[in-house]
Amino acid sequence: MALMVAQLQERGVRVRECEAKIFGGGTMFPSIEARQQPGIGHRNGVAAEKLLAEYGIPVVSESLFGTGHRHILFDVATGDVWVRQGEVGDKGDE
Repeated sequence: MALMVAQLQERGVRVRECEAKIFGGGTMFPSIEARQQPGIGHRNGVAAEKLLAEYGIPVVSESLFGTGHRHILFDVATGDVWVRQGEVGDKGDE
């Protein structure tokens, strides 16, 4: 996060003018992660929220936590994001 902020500042971008969209933090392997509470995915999601708040970057869209994986499409030209939550064992559209 510090590296990203430094790069933004080098380019004249004010960090507080940025917006964040965060995704993930789910339980990918419930049988394994049951032994670790909270699981690594959840801890990552909480850490992302905390860091963004510390830098004053508002979260405008998020899909965090839950069980399974996500299919994410991100349009870099517009910033649009489409997310579909997959279930454990779902291999998606291969």
